[in-house]
Amino acid sequence: MNTVVGTQPDHRLGADGLDVDQAGPGRRSGLARKLPALGAVLVGTFLICAHAALYGHWLVDDAAITFDYARNVAQGYGPVLQPGATPVEGYSNTLWLVLLVLGRWLGLFDHGLLLGIPDYVVYPKLLAALFCAGTLVAFHQIAAVLVRRAWIVTLGAGTLLACIPSYVAWCFSGLENSLYAFLVTAIAAVTVRAIANGRMTSVVPAVTTGLLAFGAALTRPDGMIFAVSFPIVALLLITRASIRKTIVAAVSSLVAFAVPFGLFLLWRHAEFGRWVSNTAAAKKQALGPDAQTISAFNKIGALLSYIGVVGAVVALVVLGATMGTPSVFRRRFVGALVPFALAISAFGILNPDWMTQLRFATPIWAMGSLVVTVGAYRVLASTALRTRVVCGLAIVAALTTSLTLLKQQETAFRIAPTVPMCLVADSAGRLINELADELKLADKESYVGPDLGGSALTSRLRVVDLAGLTDARIADYRANGDVAGLSEYIFGEVRPAFIHAEKAWKIVGWDARLDTDYDFLDTTDPAKGGMYVRKDLVHGQAELDHLRTFEQSEIKVIFDRYNQAPRASCGSQLVTGQVLGASAGTR
Repeated sequence: MNTVVGTQPDHRLGADGLDVDQAGPGRRSGLARKLPALGAVLVGTFLICAHAALYGHWLVDDAAITFDYARNVAQGYGPVLQPGATPVEGYSNTLWLVLLVLGRWLGLFDHGLLLGIPDYVVYPKLLAALFCAGTLVAFHQIAAVLVRRAWIVTLGAGTLLACIPSYVAWCFSGLENSLYAFLVTAIAAVTVRAIANGRMTSVVPAVTTGLLAFGAALTRPDGMIFAVSFPIVALLLITRASIRKTIVAAVSSLVAFAVPFGLFLLWRHAEFGRWVSNTAAAKKQALGPDAQTISAFNKIGALLSYIGVVGAVVALVVLGATMGTPSVFRRRFVGALVPFALAISAFGILNPDWMTQLRFATPIWAMGSLVVTVGAYRVLASTALRTRVVCGLAIVAALTTSLTLLKQQETAFRIAPTVPMCLVADSAGRLINELADELKLADKESYVGPDLGGSALTSRLRVVDLAGLTDARIADYRANGDVAGLSEYIFGEVRPAFIHAEKAWKIVGWDARLDTDYDFLDTTDPAKGGMYVRKDLVHGQAELDHLRTFEQSEIKVIFDRYNQAPRASCGSQLVTGQVLGASAGTR
């Protein structure tokens, strides 16, 4: 009997290349059938969390920017970096922000200790663990309609994820990566199971994937790309008999995404006066022609280098062999391959990220681990013995080389994690408070610097973001290349009490007033950057000498502590106006 793809369920037809568990309730009890799946999810989650534990209490400073907004939204000040500031969308992870606000309202976040650990560490990392577990559940939902022993694929893919520092570190960085990866894998799971159940022309899975894509777009701006995931799969599987229903389903998915996202854009413009987030404006994120295309290829090359050439080649061969012949399996597997391809495309489109460990690649690692594990299972389970041996040896060789490279990445990151929030909270928050106290400055004075998450959580001064992520005017100056406008805004209007000017930032927008109006406090070469204080706030050479000695000694203490414990927390709570005595760290 012929069936129409997308309108009838794909039955378990081993002769058509499908290999799924045919054990029904009569053969095993419901609990017995669920235990392997549950065990695979739990073990995989444990391995991911065990890897995350190697990074201790580390949180990246960019995560603290969202923490700032969550605190102020929860306290009724609105979407602002600091109370009383102009609303600016200085975050790009709205859905993650909502979860942090809920945590604060529930007393689980930004209140003090939780389970004996600062809750600003525990709560986001607990969310990460839950979403990583959710990702593995989605893995199993996909594997269950593709292979006989889905728990093996779930455990294998979870173990692979646990070995990838890029995935684990950024999922547990305090940022939204774990939520983003979960939403992408959930889209794949709904799509694959819709194919398997003959529901690709049904409105329910179409709308579900559209809403999940909306969630992904609220989690990261590039998440918008997944709005086309279900429609692409539906059109790839279209038949003459299902044209009308397929088009209706594809349009339903797009509408389910577009309507709430359109309402969100209207709210964004009404609240912030922009159609895109301020962070996108500051980073000048846009689709460009040839240069962007070349950059995309370079970034995808970085992905291959990260896991090793041997591992990348073997993975591609395995996927090629898996997809080589038409089958029920291949039709279902398309539902996972399309989100995987879209994740790679999004990574290529994004502007290069200065942070280490490929921060924007998280959904690629999630979907890649799944599809490669499924492919390896299929090859090893459905080929002749001699072919299995050859393939098995190739996979072992690939894993050996890749794991060696990944271990090096893990070690390097553990020794020097990217911009710890606590380092910024101490050096650009609590220390600034102490310097301001030494000079008896009022709270209306300001501090300008490039790292601001931990600073805004603790500083009693107005914090001005030199990168422009949380400052609309600086974002526009940078986007337009207006060096003169940026200089005049900083030195003519803001006139901060303190400026932290690193070398990379001094070459853009700094003029002679940095030297004529400010004194350098650090002992290092001013050409390399450091902390400056406005001259009119310092009364005489003796006070300047005292301030320099104080700043230099405190900076030494801060960095000595950081070098000894780069993954430590910085006290039970981060509070506005804190000084360095409150930052005794714990691992």
